[in-house]
Amino acid sequence: MNVNGHEGTARDSPMDQGYEGRAKKRTPVRCAAVGIAAAAAMVLAGCGSGGGNASNGNAAATGDIKIGLSGALTGGDAILGSNQRQGVELAADQINSAGGINGRKISLVVQDEANDPARMAQIAQRFVSQDKVDAIIGGTNDGTALVLAQVAEQAKVPLVIPFANGDNITTDKKWAFQVDVASSSFVKKAVDYLHGQGFDKIGIAYDDNAFGQLDAKLATEDLQDLGVKPVASVSMPNGAQDYTAQIQQLRQAGAEVLFTPMGGTNVAQLRKNMQQVNYSAGIVGPNSLAFESMIDIGRSAVERSVCFYDVIDTSKPEVAEFADDFKKKYDREPNSGFELLGYDAMKIVAAGLKAATGNGSVDKNKARDAIEGLQKYAAVSGKTGSTISYSPEEHRRANPEDLVLRWADGGTFTNAPEDCAKQSTQANK
Repeated sequence: MNVNGHEGTARDSPMDQGYEGRAKKRTPVRCAAVGIAAAAAMVLAGCGSGGGNASNGNAAATGDIKIGLSGALTGGDAILGSNQRQGVELAADQINSAGGINGRKISLVVQDEANDPARMAQIAQRFVSQDKVDAIIGGTNDGTALVLAQVAEQAKVPLVIPFANGDNITTDKKWAFQVDVASSSFVKKAVDYLHGQGFDKIGIAYDDNAFGQLDAKLATEDLQDLGVKPVASVSMPNGAQDYTAQIQQLRQAGAEVLFTPMGGTNVAQLRKNMQQVNYSAGIVGPNSLAFESMIDIGRSAVERSVCFYDVIDTSKPEVAEFADDFKKKYDREPNSGFELLGYDAMKIVAAGLKAATGNGSVDKNKARDAIEGLQKYAAVSGKTGSTISYSPEEHRRANPEDLVLRWADGGTFTNAPEDCAKQSTQANK
């Protein structure tokens, strides 16, 4: 997930709705490291080595099971935090309706992190010291997730991160787990796809922020591993209204298809400018493209001409069932993958707590061990057949085969055909 950048700061993953080894060899930092380190240090100084009730691994003996839920509920990413919250709440309601976790109800303690690591530090301290939560779900972007992961590690509280997917977040962490597919896996899947489709002249157009720069670097490395050198790698000013100059660089280099780690709004503007100057290169990117703003702004310019990988597979029966339950509760269709990832995160937390709740108490160590030992959880997010497993060596979801090729078609995001990059190149002519 993106840290510094587009559509706010996190990758969004809309569903259909209206207008490994390789990854381990690098652990990139996708955020303002100094600010995050300072924020985490503030918390750790406040909560000590056994913050709240975590020193003996047990929560309060009676009452509801408390789960801290942090997301961006205000600011530019408010839609992301709201969608995550609704997915988590739906799962929690279903669990409570079925009798709770070993007879105890789930109570969510909701906080607004506002995509601010310093604010996240304050929330994290409150979770472990004041609210005395049994587990935490949250981290809208890599920056806030890194703070949460450091605090969870120190306070010994299980943390499940729905969609911040930087490869370094759970590195060397015992208490933090990620639900979304790892960032580097998104890049590798797209690069392998373009190479497999027979494209020789691949250009890279990337947002000029930490997210775009890192993904451009990873894509260049992945292409080099395949014996391919990108014909051009061009920085795109974030939020620009005219990319004509950058398009000319890509055109002059002969790029026939573009890998675009950019925000959906920026890609919409790029496509409109490409259309104006008759530049027909196809576009393929990660799920940072999948903001509804791409359709709202790009309209016909992005129809069947922008492809991206995402964790949504609308051919899955599980997704159809989820969407039906979601609409019954919220009177709307789910419109992003964040609802699904939040739902999966709550189910994973519940699996851990079920193994750790008895005699009126929660043993956090047992909960952590149960999550780490999770095998083949049938995820709602991800391609048909996707499962999530963890191990002592891997707390990420690193399988690029969980990703689904998507595009905009008929004013909605849908699953795309395997040759969508070639089709997008033809559509752009």
